[in-house]
Amino acid sequence: MSAKHITQIIVGAWLIISPWIFGFSSLNLPFWNNVIIGSALILVAVWENASQKNDFV
Repeated sequence: MSAKHITQIIVGAWLIISPWIFGFSSLNLPFWNNVIIGSALILVAVWENASQKNDFV
């Protein structure tokens, strides 16, 4: 796993946990925005890493 993918996963995890850290987990729109965008970022990073492992070019 490259440094880019690790960084993307860390940023995605930070986006997911930040509503609790900064105390806005009770606000629906910002909460779900962070959770969805963070999850998507992690998913894309893992997917991109898996697809690069299968490339034989």
